[in-house]
Amino acid sequence: MNSKVYSTILNIPLQEKEDSQILRGGIFMLIISVIINLLDLKLEILIVLQFIISVFSALWAIHRAEILNRNKFFWGVLAFLFPPIILTILGFLKTNIKISSISNLVNEYRKKYELKTQNIDFPQKDKIELKSKIYNELSSELKQDISIELKKLNIQPENINTVSPSSFIVGVGGLIASLFLKNSATQKSTINKAKLGYIFNVIVLILLISVLIYIIIHG
Repeated sequence: MNSKVYSTILNIPLQEKEDSQILRGGIFMLIISVIINLLDLKLEILIVLQFIISVFSALWAIHRAEILNRNKFFWGVLAFLFPPIILTILGFLKTNIKISSISNLVNEYRKKYELKTQNIDFPQKDKIELKSKIYNELSSELKQDISIELKKLNIQPENINTVSPSSFIVGVGGLIASLFLKNSATQKSTINKAKLGYIFNVIVLILLISVLIYIIIHG
């Protein structure tokens, strides 16, 4: 099993939340698409802008699909064809575990968490603290049980030294940074991936805004 997939399954959160960044990305892509279609642009310029949006969205979708342990090619193609819609959908999808025994184990712990927290009759502050304590305890137990189950199934990562940069990566910038630094395994290099990702995102955003401003002024 690929080490990133192994890490994803081993560290799956007790409660998964939607990815707000990619959701905002989908909304942003939709707004940009509407704006450039409302402008009186030449067909060639319109095609180039739409292509940039599609490529950016496809790369982001591929990265998100990898985090969710889903088919990267499938979601990348869909995001290229329907950028805002697919980015939004990916923001709501949960991790695909693909191993039935572990999937059942995760569902069991999630139900256990809901049962333990649904009837807490404490003041709000105490309630939050207790829920957090229960969450941390069950998360730790879940990780241990997943690890035991993986060993029972004789599943080990193919490359235990590969560090997944998922928690540091933001959008396509982080994806491209991770591709350039794919073989590094230190904490320092992982942080560097994040820095490169942020820098790349800022550069791409500035370029897109600059192109739009230029087109509006000279169009």
